[in-house]
Amino acid sequence: MRLLDRDMSQSGRQMMPITADDLLSTEEKKHVFIFPGKNTLDVVNFSVAGGYVKMIERLLGGQQCYGQDLMIHCVTYSELTPDMEKAGLFQRPETHATADARQFAQHYLLPLLCENAGQLDPEVQTLPVLQERMRHITFVGHSYGSMFLQEIANVLAQRMELAGYSAEDTKALLREGVGLAIASTAPMTPGVPRFRTVTANSYEDQTSRHLLEDVARTLAPPRDSSSMSAHALQARQDGIEKQTQHLLHQCGYGRDYYPHLKIKPVANGVLLVDRLPTYKHWSDYQNSEVQGRELSEQTAKANHMDVRHDIRNHLIPDEGHNIYPSILGRVFRNAVHREAGQGMDSLLFTHRSESELPPYSDFRPYVELPSEQLDAAIHRALKQKTTTMSRGR
Repeated sequence: MRLLDRDMSQSGRQMMPITADDLLSTEEKKHVFIFPGKNTLDVVNFSVAGGYVKMIERLLGGQQCYGQDLMIHCVTYSELTPDMEKAGLFQRPETHATADARQFAQHYLLPLLCENAGQLDPEVQTLPVLQERMRHITFVGHSYGSMFLQEIANVLAQRMELAGYSAEDTKALLREGVGLAIASTAPMTPGVPRFRTVTANSYEDQTSRHLLEDVARTLAPPRDSSSMSAHALQARQDGIEKQTQHLLHQCGYGRDYYPHLKIKPVANGVLLVDRLPTYKHWSDYQNSEVQGRELSEQTAKANHMDVRHDIRNHLIPDEGHNIYPSILGRVFRNAVHREAGQGMDSLLFTHRSESELPPYSDFRPYVELPSEQLDAAIHRALKQKTTTMSRGR
């Protein structure tokens, strides 16, 4: 696992690995940690991480955000996470954590929270001190990164318990942490200690659906298909389909959330669900043949891209598609600049220069709703009622 930052000495054009010591030298600043999709590995070109950082910079007003005592970091993973590891978060939502998650907590998160070389001690780091430091940290998880976000919370909770903090103190500290989970594949299990999280999903997101289907197969009891009857094979497949539908709803992809934008309170946060457009105008820098062209659903499939899973499609407003991404932009800016005592309502309704963001050179012009119109849309979304689980099944 690595942590990458922009190398501002090179005009910010390159992403460079940083150490824990580098991070501690900026401990007075606010920190945004990006947990990207599963394919963002240590061995890949750093431009993948750079793309994530660019997206978050734009939400905060461009690279000038670095002059506001703010640092943006992106994690890369040591290896592809196997399905068995992903299933572990559904089997043990309160305790499961990968080696990368434990490494991140040990080498980066805990040193920012503690003065004693990352060692938690209730007599040295009291709860109010930890809460104040946690308010300087914001997390963004995309796709698999949403699972990584929950794992970080699990590691922190475990370390606090071992250090002698009470369960109440642990929950209070986790509530000070705020995360934005986009195209999430993490379970929203009630009663599990976690950061305050705004989860943003689209029912049409096929990548997330396929990932959860793979998890459902992993959770199914292993069988030797060669010795099973056709009836038994069908029964097993029906069981996997039932488990898949359960996981989809557990992660916020239930059919009963649609067709309108809805905002629903869930475990320690809120869930935003909405349809996303069929295509976007963007440049595919990995394939010059489609660069600058309108990326249709057919083009996306030909280039192995899931339009509705891509983080850009969730975060960039344009004409005809600006309520959902505008809400996410507002929530994120409010999270980064949050203060003590602010709840979820403050994240949803506080205004922070929403019309002064820079344009996106590789997208349609950035069009964000006026504050009053966005407030009205949020109120309507909060009033939308979900149907029962049985309807539409």
